[in-house]
Amino acid sequence: MTDTLFDIATATPEQAQARLDGLVADRDWSRALAKKHDATFSEFDALSRRIVGAEPDVPATDQLVDMIVGGAVPPAIETVSGGELTARDKLHAIAQLREAGQTDTGIMEIFSGLDSRTGKPFDAETVSLAKSWRGEYEARSQLRLFSAIIAFAA
Repeated sequence: MTDTLFDIATATPEQAQARLDGLVADRDWSRALAKKHDATFSEFDALSRRIVGAEPDVPATDQLVDMIVGGAVPPAIETVSGGELTARDKLHAIAQLREAGQTDTGIMEIFSGLDSRTGKPFDAETVSLAKSWRGEYEARSQLRLFSAIIAFAA
């Protein structure tokens, strides 16, 4: 199903595209990809990153930064996996977060899961604190909604 002599790390984008085209034409490989077979999906991911010039195993934060600062245009066709949001959905969520008062730094932290102060994933204490505020935020949000309903009903 796969050629063990093909070295993705040294392949040009054109070679990676040719390799991916050949693999996609292979029914067994395509079925394994559709079933998210680990090795097959890893090869697909590595080839895709090589084709577009993305670094291996690095989150697509540049694309996220472009979305936050307003330079990103969602592609006409996009494939996502594992519950990831499409670019269009991310742009919509960014707009909603901004309307809710989030800063660009806060939005980046929400999407990346990284603490902007340390560049590392949020620690358990910070996550626990955020979860404890969730109920308070939802209550305030509900109170604002009720206040708006009362104000417009009068």
